[in-house]
Amino acid sequence: MKKRLLLLDISKLLMAFFILTIHYGFFDLGEDFKKTLPRIAVPFFFIITGFFFYHNDTQQLDTKYYKILKKMILIAILSVSFYVMFDLIRVIKNNGSTVDFFRTLFSKENLKLTLIYQDFYINVHLWYILSYPIAITLTYIVLKFKNNNYFILFLCTALLVINLIFGNYSNLVHFDSELALTRNAYFCAFPFILVGCLIKKNNHLINKKLSYVLLIMGIIMFVMQYYENLIFSNYIEYRHSDLYISTIISSICLFIGIINIKITSSKFYLFFDKNIPLLIYILQKFINTKCWEIKIFHPIMDSAFQPVFLFIILYIVSFILCKIYSLIINRYNNRIYQYN
Repeated sequence: MKKRLLLLDISKLLMAFFILTIHYGFFDLGEDFKKTLPRIAVPFFFIITGFFFYHNDTQQLDTKYYKILKKMILIAILSVSFYVMFDLIRVIKNNGSTVDFFRTLFSKENLKLTLIYQDFYINVHLWYILSYPIAITLTYIVLKFKNNNYFILFLCTALLVINLIFGNYSNLVHFDSELALTRNAYFCAFPFILVGCLIKKNNHLINKKLSYVLLIMGIIMFVMQYYENLIFSNYIEYRHSDLYISTIISSICLFIGIINIKITSSKFYLFFDKNIPLLIYILQKFINTKCWEIKIFHPIMDSAFQPVFLFIILYIVSFILCKIYSLIINRYNNRIYQYN
């Protein structure tokens, strides 16, 4: 089995849990917690993508690009199709109009929001999945034609500043922002994937001592998200509080620290698969809905422990799905090998 970075994989699970707390709260800590500390999760995942996508060799980069693009397009199609069917069944069960359902689904407004801003009205959380093909393509273009540290740094900074000004800090410029303008491939996924590429390109400059320093700084800035929200509350647009200045710094510092601290363990991977965090993200709405349909789950679903319970259920379901997928792939490969 290929050696994996234990600290990074544990961090990915923690970030998946943070995403659940954004959507469902945690221990009744209120909106200030929900809208601050867990926000690091999405940037962290995009930075991971950029780090493992980057390659100095153009042929290797081409191979990686087409592989990731095909994979993410397939995941996006399957995810959208799954939730369309899920919502269609709900409409039929409630004696709703299927004609109206499809008319709304394929309306110009919804198609525009989905294709341009990745804002899929049936499940808005899928913007993260839908943004990948666009963001990875933009990253590929930059790396192919302008793979320069200063240019990439300038581009990342410019896009993230736009995100902050017209998103979280839109009150500062008296701009009536819409969340789709900043929560998309162009001003969130793309710049953070570029950040990951920049880290990979210059990671040889990071020694172990600096890794620990950055890790500590990342933890401090992680906490600072909460205080940034309090200090600049007059300028922050709460509807669009996806990204703070401290979120950007924290996600970068934490990732550099984590990726350079090498810890391995074989026992952990008996109960872990690299695709589990992604499945948790995709399946969260479906599992949440199904848990509410089971009466015995109502007390815990209505309690402060809802995200913890959902995370456990999602982990188990995701782990089982990963094992089933692995069995199918192994059987298929064995048949191909026997045939040849």
